[in-house]
Amino acid sequence: AVVLRYHEARALAIRHGDRARELAICNALGIVHWQRGAYADAVREYESALRICRETADRVHEGLVLNSLGASLNKLSRWDEARTTLTDAVRVNTESGEQQLLGHALSALADVCIGRERFAEALDYLRSAMDIRRGLGDRRGEGWLYDKMARAYRAVGNDTDAATATHMAERIAQEVASLTH
Repeated sequence: AVVLRYHEARALAIRHGDRARELAICNALGIVHWQRGAYADAVREYESALRICRETADRVHEGLVLNSLGASLNKLSRWDEARTTLTDAVRVNTESGEQQLLGHALSALADVCIGRERFAEALDYLRSAMDIRRGLGDRRGEGWLYDKMARAYRAVGNDTDAATATHMAERIAQEVASLTH
């Protein structure tokens, strides 16, 4: 029922020529499909959203949509397409100055590398994403990245750095939790 409502809303946006609304709806549909694990459907919606971004020269949303599209392609094990898409996302997010989106793109590239068992390369992307999170003061994002780093370090047999990253992830999780209570 939710998806049907979104399709009805998109039809209205198209009828009224409201490209911004159409873009928002395509992106929202992509999220709904992602959350349901329907990654192929998410890809279709994100590709529609990307076309709108490019037709309207909306660089900020283009970076956001590229991030989501790349992550969806990764979930489908379409690693080469995911890597190309996320490399585009890094470029667009760098050009638009959207640091948070750039950090997401780098982290998603790390996920692609992890899926292909390229752990050293994944760690490079995660370190770059970590620098961005720190610069933004995003402690929650730092904790999330430390957790990913711990898994990558373990995969390459670096138990010392894995333990340090795990400790940092736990410490930040406790810190963030105490801020919300």
